[in-house]
Amino acid sequence: MEVTLTPSQESFIKQRIHEGAFTSPSEIISEGLHLLMEREQEKAKELAWLRREIQIGLDQIERGETATLEEVIAGMDEMIAKAEPG
Repeated sequence: MEVTLTPSQESFIKQRIHEGAFTSPSEIISEGLHLLMEREQEKAKELAWLRREIQIGLDQIERGETATLEEVIAGMDEMIAKAEPG
């Protein structure tokens, strides 16, 4: 496999090796891929969570568990009033 780097990427790799953070370009690439894979896994988890939450909301709508905007605002006003010192 051949990889082409920009001059700034190549400079970054050389600097990190010079600083002693890594011993080779391969080690840096491996770490970068590891971080990318972790990020992709986190995104997949977040997407799964979001889909579950959406389904919960859709199920609630289907059961008629909804509120009007006025009811929501009134509930928020009540919460604010209880939270205010006084």
